[in-house]
Amino acid sequence: EASLPDSYEIFSTAATLDVSPDGSVIYVGFLGIYVEDGSFTFTDNRLGYVRSTDGVSTWSSPVMYPLYEWNFAEGVTVNTLDGWMLPSIGLTVDGLNQPHFLMSVNGQDTFYPLDSMLIGEITVNPEDPTEPPEFYALALNILPDFRRKINPRGAATGAQPDFSIWAEHAWSKSPDGMKLVAKWIDADSLFVTTPA
Repeated sequence: EASLPDSYEIFSTAATLDVSPDGSVIYVGFLGIYVEDGSFTFTDNRLGYVRSTDGVSTWSSPVMYPLYEWNFAEGVTVNTLDGWMLPSIGLTVDGLNQPHFLMSVNGQDTFYPLDSMLIGEITVNPEDPTEPPEFYALALNILPDFRRKINPRGAATGAQPDFSIWAEHAWSKSPDGMKLVAKWIDADSLFVTTPA
């Protein structure tokens, strides 16, 4: 069992696992959140992972990267000190045994007028965990956090419970792991009822 740095916990809905196509490497990716006095914000959260190269007999120590350590492609402006990562993460391991993460971040200087975040692929170098992650922008995700009503058994009346959708990042890959496809949910403007 790997332990996280003091005051960090794994956000329960932001953890995922994938195995390389040849079965030689297993990664668990997660979002580590900083907890203080029983509460947290997402402004000091970190992308993290552990890996096993011996069929889960042993695991590496957790590697965690704060947003301000990430390298962003030229032309992508992100306020990394005040920005944060959405608590949803996708992970896949390609045919070269390299992990690819999929997340949304805020802090870009110019956003669509609605609530939005920049979604992108994050790559790391597991052979040198001190090397900063690389962020490759894919799209602007509109309304990445929204609530959806549940309609149990077709109920027409009464209070309807709701649940949060955090973009639900996910990967698909070809059997050899050499083709990757990123997937996420974008609510567009379906739930916007007022300009506010």
